[in-house]
Amino acid sequence: MRVDPDQDWIELVERERINLADVVAWTRMADGSLVWLERGNQDAGLRHIISRHERDFAEFGIPAGELSEFLIEMVRNGEPVMMQGTRQVYRVFYRGQDWHVAVTVGDNGFIVGANPVGQRKLRQLLRKQNAPTRPTTS
Repeated sequence: MRVDPDQDWIELVERERINLADVVAWTRMADGSLVWLERGNQDAGLRHIISRHERDFAEFGIPAGELSEFLIEMVRNGEPVMMQGTRQVYRVFYRGQDWHVAVTVGDNGFIVGANPVGQRKLRQLLRKQNAPTRPTTS
């Protein structure tokens, strides 16, 4: 999936020195910010996501070959609903199903990592976020 580059994209590519040959997909998020997914390596990007979570996504019905399209759909149309550590959890309706995926997007818009969030984990995160905080004592 490609978006016609506009001046914002051109400036981003120049500022971040993005190698367009490595870019798998790019889009704008709902807030208008630019994001992109690169092939990456073992530490960040699509290769990182596949090496760490290919099986997890496959169990949810998203094979590795469809992962970049799915992730771009998630960040473009997903609703931010909560945090999983430092990753924003997005909710989106995709191919007839309700999905939750935790995605790390760098300050520059680079998609660093992502993992699916199943119902059990979702319930744990909700409980944790809704837990009352204890006052600290000095």
